[in-house]
Amino acid sequence: MVDLNLNLDGIFKKRENIVMVAVIGVSLLLGNSLYKSQMSAFVRIQESVRLEKEKADLYGRIVALHEKLKSVKRRSWDTIDSQVIIEQIFGMGLEMSVKIKDISPGNRQEESYFVVVPLTIAGEATFMNLTKFLRMLETFPMFIRVKSITASPLGEVVDPFAEPTLGFSLVLEAPYFK
Repeated sequence: MVDLNLNLDGIFKKRENIVMVAVIGVSLLLGNSLYKSQMSAFVRIQESVRLEKEKADLYGRIVALHEKLKSVKRRSWDTIDSQVIIEQIFGMGLEMSVKIKDISPGNRQEESYFVVVPLTIAGEATFMNLTKFLRMLETFPMFIRVKSITASPLGEVVDPFAEPTLGFSLVLEAPYFK
């Protein structure tokens, strides 16, 4: 009978161990699935936070760009009427003693956010006056882009100490921001 009790105790202990192993296994499986669901929720939250940070950065850049565009727009021409632009450039030429013979507007180039009014100017001036005129265009409150310039002396140079008169041709662009 002693042997039988020892065997029964051993069997009950093995059974208890098997039950405990089964309980631990089920607990690990449940814990693993709970961990996976919590981890996937955590990853979703991390991704959401990352997207919100990117949105905030992008919004900040948009606001900064908008402010820059406002300042640029203030410096763009307030009109796409080429006649008004021609009159202002002609007036600058008179101030700098530049004889403007012709100002021809080209075909307007319309982009999504701006319109470019090209102008071709032909005239005569001394080198110093032409340089002053170009500086004035460069520092003019409105944007003007000098695309090209060609200049050549008019007539023969008789006096080597006299400043020769140059014939010039300028191609300009005057942008208007919508």
